[in-house]
Amino acid sequence: MYADPVAWAVLDFASTIIEELGDVERANVGLLAISDVCSLSTMRLLSDSSKNGKISPLRFAGANPGIIAGLTAIEYKLRGPSLVLTMSPERAVAVVLPVLKYWIEQNGVAQVILVAHEKNRDLNDVLRGVIIKKTEKFEEKTSNNINFVLTGRS
Repeated sequence: MYADPVAWAVLDFASTIIEELGDVERANVGLLAISDVCSLSTMRLLSDSSKNGKISPLRFAGANPGIIAGLTAIEYKLRGPSLVLTMSPERAVAVVLPVLKYWIEQNGVAQVILVAHEKNRDLNDVLRGVIIKKTEKFEEKTSNNINFVLTGRS
């Protein structure tokens, strides 16, 4: 399967926190990924190759920004809702909390994997994430965890 390098980075990162899901039914686990980079490198490869009149069907599919959540959902058989926000994680703070609250409180989702991706000054991938559980009310602790994932600050 071809996927953008950021999708593989998200998958690799998710493997470090996925065990926190415990024995929950994966059909009820959502995934929310935020990155302002997403699949940009694959989009650029497609753009370059199109100048020769050729586009790889595999890369075409791998260029969809949704691949950064989709690859992890496929690999871990997550069947809850998934969403990719193509924006800076820091700017996503106002959007993420209402989405998570809706999924957990109104949509029957047991847990949500929240992953934020960005590039640092050296253009290395930086990923942060947390699992938000249904048993948690959206209290200060949950908001602080979400804020840290999105901004890197407590």
